[in-house]
Amino acid sequence: MRGDALGRLAGLAAACFVLTAICTFARAGERVELKYKKKFQVVTEKVELVSKDLTQIVFRKEGAAPGDTMTIPWTDVRSFNGQLPEQVLADMRKALADRLCPVCGGGAIVTKCERCRGTGRISDKTMPCPACKGTGKGPCRAPGCKGGRVPCSGPCIKRSEGDWEPWPGHGVARVWRWKDASGKERLTRLGEEHIGEVWEFTGTKVVSRGRCELCKGTGSAPCKVCGGTGKGECAECRGTGVVPDLRSSRPCPDCRGGIVICKACGGTGIVGGTAPPAAAPPAAETPGAEAKAPEPKPEKDPNVIRLKDGTVLRGKIMMSMGKEVIVKTEAGQILKLDRDQIVAEP
Repeated sequence: MRGDALGRLAGLAAACFVLTAICTFARAGERVELKYKKKFQVVTEKVELVSKDLTQIVFRKEGAAPGDTMTIPWTDVRSFNGQLPEQVLADMRKALADRLCPVCGGGAIVTKCERCRGTGRISDKTMPCPACKGTGKGPCRAPGCKGGRVPCSGPCIKRSEGDWEPWPGHGVARVWRWKDASGKERLTRLGEEHIGEVWEFTGTKVVSRGRCELCKGTGSAPCKVCGGTGKGECAECRGTGVVPDLRSSRPCPDCRGGIVICKACGGTGIVGGTAPPAAAPPAAETPGAEAKAPEPKPEKDPNVIRLKDGTVLRGKIMMSMGKEVIVKTEAGQILKLDRDQIVAEP
């Protein structure tokens, strides 16, 4: 009997692990700060997360229609809620440790080719990097670094932690919520002038413990990665200041259109079952309106381009010149493919 009970407990633990892994993949409706590459620029936006997996992120910009989503690969992400993409992917792989592809370890997902840097073309000539204008420098990519400073690691008040809300006449305030004896919700506020001070919340009020000795009352500290400069290696040219001159180029022999995928798992990073399905975006709510079932998507997606090696791209064919096809992906990347690589759609 004891053995059966232990077996049932083990089964429940395994089920909880799987559910945790699936939740790691997609938390529809979550608002996140996403920093990603858009053409030759890096933009930071507050977006609504639709889903994420080991391959890509699907999100919706603020004010966009429910079905108007964007999909970008992790290789174009610079930070996700202040975390480097490598950290986010490491956490996801840890949650799915028993299902990771044994060949790539969940890491050889759809990635940019190292040789051609995702362009699909190589050249013996170079040109100044348009992203950094040939300097080889870009913003520091350390988590939380802004202008060379990161949030203090001490217990003081800082904008990167806790709930902050507008406070008329005071700018913004750090907010603590609690309930009084009658069960009514109360608020305790501290203005941003108290950043860098240590305050202890006792349950109904906050008590000052003085200035933070670690940051000397500033609420931040110099970033150890960039030494406080706010500058790091340019992600586009990797600090070299130059990129291949694609005006005089040839197809890269190491990839197909700048993309490399693991053949063992088909680029999902998962074996022993399919990856968790992408979470459907929440339906728009209209007061007084009845909930409607989502309309089925058409069988053929005009923005999907399938290659004969199994790679699936999302984008549009912009131009065809003989056997060369120019494709613009949804992430803004321009790919040059051979027509023979593309699967002909019926």
